[in-house]
Amino acid sequence: MPEGADPTQEDSAHVCTEEVRAGVPRAGGPDVSGTACRARESKRGARRHVGALLDLNPETLRNWAEERDRVESGRSPAPRTAESEEVRALRRRVSELERANEILKTSAAFFAQAELDRRLR
Repeated sequence: MPEGADPTQEDSAHVCTEEVRAGVPRAGGPDVSGTACRARESKRGARRHVGALLDLNPETLRNWAEERDRVESGRSPAPRTAESEEVRALRRRVSELERANEILKTSAAFFAQAELDRRLR
């Protein structure tokens, strides 16, 4: 293992190579599996390089690329869960209540001013 490497993370290139060597059955055979592993490593290396140049985490770049792929393919950016739907509904409700409060404050100020004007006459 290289010096400074995280011992908790497995080297996926090593895992891919070992799977191909061990004869793990893969769709398309070992040639396709090996090619896929090399392509994945190539992408990871590119993300590391670009991340270092831009001072960004390579995983951030991966997330952005996946998001772009989802948008370009017409899929929704992220699947909605019941919890996220509830949060959206609650935020919408808070916004409505804040607008109602502003209206009430404005109307209360208007009527308070009208009452003062009436008393001064």
